[in-house]
Amino acid sequence: MKSLGELFDDYAQKPELDGKLKETRIRQAWASIAGEYIAKYTTYLRLRDDSLLVEINDSTLRHELFLHKEEVMNKVNVFLGEQLVNQIQIR
Repeated sequence: MKSLGELFDDYAQKPELDGKLKETRIRQAWASIAGEYIAKYTTYLRLRDDSLLVEINDSTLRHELFLHKEEVMNKVNVFLGEQLVNQIQIR
């Protein structure tokens, strides 16, 4: 008989849930990944396949994130412990 933790791990491995769990982890850590100031103005954050969609309501910060998106993408992947995000789309 499996423990509750093992059942949860099995359930969480389903592809549709795995992506949502990773997206939630990214959202929770966004301030440490992108910085407090950018996180404050981030209005939308979604993980779709291998893309991270980010919406920022300040044009200056949007441009700043655009200039550093490779660095942020690497931080996200290091945080997740896998090479999941291959591009960041900034709006």
